[in-house]
Amino acid sequence: MFNRVLELKPDYYLVYLNIGRTYEIMDKKGDAVKTYKELIRLAEKAPESGKLMDVAKQRIDIIGGKKVPVKKGK
Repeated sequence: MFNRVLELKPDYYLVYLNIGRTYEIMDKKGDAVKTYKELIRLAEKAPESGKLMDVAKQRIDIIGGKKVPVKKGK
């Protein structure tokens, strides 16, 4: 399904988050990091994507073993 989305709209950066998470679940960490980096590259062109870029960077840090502070909800 994700591949079909990319066929139709290859610059749709939001789908890369879902692909990255899927790779993480499948324990394909290298593919997940590569996918998150592509998300960041594409999202840099979209001013409304700041939060999504932050999530991608956080996922890369987590995969790399960095401890990431957890924000508690309101």
